[in-house]
Amino acid sequence: MSTASTPLSLLRAEVLSATARHGRLLVTSSATIDVLKAFKNGQVSSKDVAEWAEFIDANEDVDLEENSHLPDVFFELSSPEINGLLDVKRATEIISLLSESRE
Repeated sequence: MSTASTPLSLLRAEVLSATARHGRLLVTSSATIDVLKAFKNGQVSSKDVAEWAEFIDANEDVDLEENSHLPDVFFELSSPEINGLLDVKRATEIISLLSESRE
């Protein structure tokens, strides 16, 4: 499969397009949960999630939704060399954490 057609590559392209049109993009807990669910379902790899999180974290035109957990989640996901690769158990824990904080 070519990199250009992966779900996360398409998302990166959408982010760049949206920021070009509107200046800023807001990443929500729901969007983050969707990416983690895609990981759990085998649609994307832990490496894909790390690259996506790094792209979001490093992009100055992207803001994170007001959620006390999102900055820490993005640091964890974007730093597998520090925090280890994402696994299904941890993805489930992060989904629960983000879901609870939305209520």
